[in-house]
Amino acid sequence: MMNLSQWLKKNHVYKVTVVGKNFDRFDLQFLKRMKGFDLFLEPLLERRTLDVGSLMFNPSKRDKVPNLRQCLEDLGIRVSIPHRALQDALLTATVCSRLFN
Repeated sequence: MMNLSQWLKKNHVYKVTVVGKNFDRFDLQFLKRMKGFDLFLEPLLERRTLDVGSLMFNPSKRDKVPNLRQCLEDLGIRVSIPHRALQDALLTATVCSRLFN
């Protein structure tokens, strides 16, 4: 079975820009604790990341960067946020999809 690193290289993807919500301060810290992260995954990550909160920040609407729930609400999407990695990733993908499509 092929791992993510192998799949990316097979498909000529040598660097990945992470898009997330609070990835640098939260998710990345968990990934760094995973065995092999520094050898297999970290070299594939671009230094810069995109945060959907920063992309959606509107200073005329609020005084700080919105959280994931606020991002979704600003796009007219009302859901509960379970704060589970997979569900948060799917909701973040929904925000990105709305922003870039």
